[in-house]
Amino acid sequence: RLADMDVDNIDHQIISAAPILFQWHRPAQQSLDVAMHFNDKALDMCVTEGKGRLSALCQVPLQDLEVACAEVTRACNNGCVGVQIGNHDGPLDCDSDTFIKFLEHCAAENIAVLVHPW
Repeated sequence: RLADMDVDNIDHQIISAAPILFQWHRPAQQSLDVAMHFNDKALDMCVTEGKGRLSALCQVPLQDLEVACAEVTRACNNGCVGVQIGNHDGPLDCDSDTFIKFLEHCAAENIAVLVHPW
């Protein structure tokens, strides 16, 4: 990855999971397990292979607001530079109470949010 970045004159890159990996269709605990695994592995990759040139966005189980807020805080405290969410969770769009409360939590903690338009 770094060699490709050098060819394209890219100094720093932010990595994130593909939205299909969010696992929002599964029970919250399963989705949390996937999110924590990805978030921790992404941070490991940034440290062990990134040479200071990679940062990571975390993912969260948005089907459970409390769990999502706890995981975004944990992941960002561990080094993630923000969170990536989709523009919907099943039938819930970004203007749902769950999304709004999650975004308010992120704003209160100064966490950047990337809304993927999938």
